[in-house]
Amino acid sequence: MSNLSRSIADLPQQQAIRAKCFHPTGTFIEFKKEEIEQSIPERFEKIVRQFPDRLAVKTKNGSLTYDELNKAANQLARAILARGGQGQEPVGLFLKDGVRLIAAHVAVLKAGKFSLGLDPVAPGTRTAHLLDDSQAALIIAENETEPMARQWAKGRKQLISIDEPDSVLSQENLGLSASPDAYCYLRYTSGSTGSAKGGLKTHRHVLHAVMNATNYFHICADDRSMLLNRASSLGKYAFEVLLNGAALCPFYVKEEGLAQLAAWLIQEQITIYYSFPTAFRHFLSALSDRKSFPKLRLIRLEGEPVYRSDVELYRKHSSSHCFLVNSFSSTETGPICLYFLDRHTGVTGTRVPAGYPVDGMKILLLDELRNEVGCNQPGEIVVQSHFLSSGYWQRPDLMQAKFLPQPEQGKEQVYFTDDLGQRSEDGCLELLGRKDFQIKIRSFRVDIGEVEAVLAVHPEVKEVTVVARNDQSNNTRLIAYLVPRRHSSPTISSLRGFLKEKLPDYMIPSAFVTLDRFPLIATGKVDRHALPEPGNKRPDLDTPFVAPRNRTEKVLAGIWMKLLGLKQVGIHDNFFDLGGHSLLAVRLFEQIEKEFSQRLPLSSLFQDATIEHLTGLMSQINRSTPWPAVVPLQPQGAKRPFFCMHELSGDVLCYMKLARHLGQDRPVYALQARGLDGIEEPFTDIGTMATYYIEKIRTVQPKGPYALGGLSFGGIVAFEMAQQFRVAGEAVNVVALLDCAAANSGYGNVTWGWSFLRNFVADLPSWLIGSLQLTRAQWLDLIRLKQRRAKARLAVHFRATPEATEIYSAKLIEEIGDLFHFSEQHRKVARTQYRALREYTPRVYAGRLTLFRARMQPFFSSHAPDKGWRKLAAGGLDIKIVPGNHLGMLQEPHVQVLAKQLRACLDQAPTGVGC
Repeated sequence: MSNLSRSIADLPQQQAIRAKCFHPTGTFIEFKKEEIEQSIPERFEKIVRQFPDRLAVKTKNGSLTYDELNKAANQLARAILARGGQGQEPVGLFLKDGVRLIAAHVAVLKAGKFSLGLDPVAPGTRTAHLLDDSQAALIIAENETEPMARQWAKGRKQLISIDEPDSVLSQENLGLSASPDAYCYLRYTSGSTGSAKGGLKTHRHVLHAVMNATNYFHICADDRSMLLNRASSLGKYAFEVLLNGAALCPFYVKEEGLAQLAAWLIQEQITIYYSFPTAFRHFLSALSDRKSFPKLRLIRLEGEPVYRSDVELYRKHSSSHCFLVNSFSSTETGPICLYFLDRHTGVTGTRVPAGYPVDGMKILLLDELRNEVGCNQPGEIVVQSHFLSSGYWQRPDLMQAKFLPQPEQGKEQVYFTDDLGQRSEDGCLELLGRKDFQIKIRSFRVDIGEVEAVLAVHPEVKEVTVVARNDQSNNTRLIAYLVPRRHSSPTISSLRGFLKEKLPDYMIPSAFVTLDRFPLIATGKVDRHALPEPGNKRPDLDTPFVAPRNRTEKVLAGIWMKLLGLKQVGIHDNFFDLGGHSLLAVRLFEQIEKEFSQRLPLSSLFQDATIEHLTGLMSQINRSTPWPAVVPLQPQGAKRPFFCMHELSGDVLCYMKLARHLGQDRPVYALQARGLDGIEEPFTDIGTMATYYIEKIRTVQPKGPYALGGLSFGGIVAFEMAQQFRVAGEAVNVVALLDCAAANSGYGNVTWGWSFLRNFVADLPSWLIGSLQLTRAQWLDLIRLKQRRAKARLAVHFRATPEATEIYSAKLIEEIGDLFHFSEQHRKVARTQYRALREYTPRVYAGRLTLFRARMQPFFSSHAPDKGWRKLAAGGLDIKIVPGNHLGMLQEPHVQVLAKQLRACLDQAPTGVGC
């Protein structure tokens, strides 16, 4: 018997731990086995009747009670039936994370169909493949994702906008019945043939998993359960929560960052934590020793190995009533084994055991001849059950290879997992690795064959082999080994760029090793065990090595080397080209905040992931010399440049992603405000500001025609610059107003009278949509802002003096600054520029203007389509609608749509005056 097997607790001890794993005040209701024989909507509607007013789903963008969720799903289900008719077929969900995505999942099932989750940030080629392979005829999108959905649907699919519900459709239950054997969702995972394969789940399969989760974890209506993942991949987990009356609270680590997770868990009073072990490890490793979570009663880890070091972290930060569960599962089976630990459970080996089989799952261990092996003998893990997956979408070959029917036991099937394991004498399962080359990377199933298939078509790659190895923190990563076609090998940057167009980020290897030839075994196959370790040497990048030059760069380089396991890092090296990924990026910014007491937005790393860029950002506050007015965001390319004017606070970082998506052939420059450096004084007049910026622009582009633009306040400045250019006889062929309202046009304020009543019907849907994007704290900030602005306006109205107007302006900027966390220098610039804006009177422009208007407008603002510009554009006004809100249109994924439309405007602009 192995040391690990001797350390495993026996089954009675497991039962004793499970017996204590209850909500301290909630009432647990057992999930009966006979309840599996129904549909998911039937069980859900029963829960709605029991708990109509309880919280069902809460995200950063809004929340719904069970009754509200049910009504929203009913209405959308009727819309699905109206478009798609009855009958089982996949429905694509092209939605961002949020309550509407959960409602869409439920609606699809209520309509008798099954869902296909589509990630809006995934590569477009992959999305197109999933749509073609699944043959989904219907896609549910929202305003923000609809343009991309139409692009990938290629006119062959019908679209339903979840943002435009048909109010005449009933919100009552549909009363449709579905068989437990009906499909409920289709999910694609990595495939060994070089393309993704779709796995099918039935209502019975999901309800069986829900039954086991309910009864083993004692989930009750008083639980608040989180998931550290994207809602588009929730699948059965959402129903484990929603079919028990509990609250589902996803936390989006890429947007929020792991540094915020601890406070969020306490604030939301989360009782059940769920994530993959890598995220759990990174999260707890960054906490202080005393940090704990009083409401947390269960930590469930799944998708990757759990190590003894993870158990030690759990003990350090958990309370006495919190339990840890290691869950072994697969897409085809659902949960197979569970292993419970309390604060006293001993684990002497490296890994935590997979545990004991759950109800309805029988485990066999077979050798290569498919004979069952004895205790403590290695074999392939094979699962026998009535509750397995329905197989693979349109892949009978895979079905035959992975599933075997058992005629003597009726409908029971056998599934070959390709996992290797051994079993102790008391039945506890220990995992030994994968039989094939499928592995989990940050909880995502990855088939190495798919990564190899994509790399093999690279024009400079002759042979390729990809392997999975654990780093020093026991996190799994992919290593790509390649033999180049020519003597010189492709650079890491070019390989990553090639893969990024075809694969999700979690499937891109973190290291690339070039070899003259592969080591082979006697049969001629690649000897994967003989492949060299990638080592800690700096990889071969496009950029030459430049050593750190000052203390800040040296400290940052030290942080990077520690996180990436490298001996050397240059200041121009790209973090992702060195093997970094999104989770490491979160840890990087946590370390920067600890070391420098300076918090940077995570997006700044994605804009330019170099030490030099981060050092520049960190040093801006303390510069001793004035900052240059012109900032080259993307200086490459032979086309005429596009110049962006700063927004109200004076910053230009908001344009970084737009510059990247406009392409490498279009130079993009930004004009940042004078005064941000704390040395020079800000401009007090827009006309003077425009004249100054024209002088600076001419140092980059001496002659026209010019292309100008800006967001909000920046659009006003660009407009005035265009006026002055024309007076000077220079051509301006583009004036791009990015969600910008004409100055002193009355736009942006609700006129309380006939104007408001006349526009109310048109404005209300957008206001309501905008309100769903706000958290409770943002609502309070917004209400306070509106109240103080109203109070200040009344003071100005009854005491119309320059002093009153100045007080109002100061209060307005302070409130906006609090809302958007401006620095004091940003507030100073914003106050000065706001005064300049109030004093600016625009003149009619003889040329043509282009307004890029955000689809989602702010709460209680007038939604006039032209934002007051039509009367100022003598040469005509083009209006282009861009998904997202005022700031979101410059963020992923909406910035891609904005860039595409702006690029077309720039390319098609005439050589004379006016666009």
